[in-house]
Amino acid sequence: MSIRTRKLIGTVALLLLVSVWGLLAVALAREVGTSARTLSRLFSSETQLSFKSWCQRARIAAAIERLSMEANVSVKQLAAELGYASVPAFSHAFRQVTGKTPTEFSETK
Repeated sequence: MSIRTRKLIGTVALLLLVSVWGLLAVALAREVGTSARTLSRLFSSETQLSFKSWCQRARIAAAIERLSMEANVSVKQLAAELGYASVPAFSHAFRQVTGKTPTEFSETK
């Protein structure tokens, strides 16, 4: 399996995790006899991040890996693959975590 294929599989797995978290949280909470809200608070207390923030950082970490490994990766394609609605949304999230835009990051690697 190629590196690109493994990365795409990882990205898809992450996006699935993010997209089903609401349903998953309810099911997990029910399974352990608590509420989804309690489960969310527990996640936050253990990670010091909300699940949404954790997912954003995981998506940015995936972007950093791709930008570091692939010389000519398209920011537009990367944003779409990571589930961002637009390049500006991706760039904003990337800058919030790294202090740089994806293009600036690519140029300084």
